[in-house]
Amino acid sequence: MAKKRKTKLSPIASKIAGLVNDLADGNNSKFAHMAGCSQSVISRVVRGEKEPGASLLKRIGAIEGVDVKELFDLAQDQLRKTVSTFVPIAMGLLPGTPRANPSLLTNQSVEVPAGLFTWSLYALPAEKCQSLFDTDANLNPSDLLVIETDTSGFKNSIRSFDGKHCVVMEKGSGPNGMTLCKVSCSQGAKNKWQLFAELPIKRSSRRERDQRPIQIPGVTDGNEPEQPVEPKAPHLSDQMIRYTQIRGFVVISMRYF
Repeated sequence: MAKKRKTKLSPIASKIAGLVNDLADGNNSKFAHMAGCSQSVISRVVRGEKEPGASLLKRIGAIEGVDVKELFDLAQDQLRKTVSTFVPIAMGLLPGTPRANPSLLTNQSVEVPAGLFTWSLYALPAEKCQSLFDTDANLNPSDLLVIETDTSGFKNSIRSFDGKHCVVMEKGSGPNGMTLCKVSCSQGAKNKWQLFAELPIKRSSRRERDQRPIQIPGVTDGNEPEQPVEPKAPHLSDQMIRYTQIRGFVVISMRYF
């Protein structure tokens, strides 16, 4: 008959098993009584069948001679190792969640703060969004923008988008029709809140271009030499958008080396 394979204990479970041996002579029932919990809970922990929760750790930490801080430090360290807080880096702006667009992701990822992490986040190099450099002088091309694609929480509160840089779906505005721009919110008719995005002014039609006056290089209307003109940034205009056009918004920017 094959022997039952022994389960390898996690650091926190191993610590508790050690406390059972040191403080209760290896008696699970006695230790459970000291901690004020059931014997089955302690037995499952020391057998590696269950990881202790915060409530159990507090009970064990209340036992005389137990360092509660050490218990929670072990538990936190174990959590950091088992829960990934890495988000994928995308090739460009995504029309939805990273999981729904695997072909648009690189094979790289970056770690974000644990309190920020969700599966709907992705990162994008700032150099992919040139328009941001016109409004944020502190942004470097190598910085990473962390973008949240889950906008469902704002559906009934679109004012939350006000002042945010959002991924907007706009036909002809960029690769896959996506652009990253600043969004504002203001009240319109009947005090209804409306969304506006700072989008590039669409190019004029060929007919409009043909109707423009012809300019001869070096000659002006006053027969003065034409002065060199500084190149201007693309003109922007506030264009009304719908909530459904917003496919994400920038949460934070990270300095990435």
